[in-house]
Amino acid sequence: MARIRTYLLFAAKVAISLVLLHVAFRSVNFDVLRERFGELNYGWIAVALVALGIQIGLVSLRWQRIADCCGAHLIFRRAALYYLIGSFFSQVLPSTIGGDAARIRLGTGSFAAGSRQLFEAQCREQKLIRCGSRSAAGVARARRRRLPLCRA
Repeated sequence: MARIRTYLLFAAKVAISLVLLHVAFRSVNFDVLRERFGELNYGWIAVALVALGIQIGLVSLRWQRIADCCGAHLIFRRAALYYLIGSFFSQVLPSTIGGDAARIRLGTGSFAAGSRQLFEAQCREQKLIRCGSRSAAGVARARRRRLPLCRA
């Protein structure tokens, strides 16, 4: 009985997805679309993808640093994964809070403890930005003096 229910639920999901795809694409002129894709300059697409990769890497390093300030040590790959998941929810949900909520939930396992840690990390980060230690010169000064980059 449970197997039939699983198949019916899957069939309903497929049917709803097909209906939504039909609604989304019924007014698309595919001949014009094919013509536009033929005019693309693939060099600029490659540049955009490289820039996107650099941006994802830098933001992942930033999230890794914020997590370190909170005492949660993230590896780069996990920080990048959390960033991409959070970006997805920020784009899909009507406000940007969805991405932050997803990062909190993924990073801590609960919203209550995670939101406090994230708020404290954001406050620390704002202090770092205000005092200039997030700049390249500030980081170099902190390294020469052996100061921690994440201080309250």
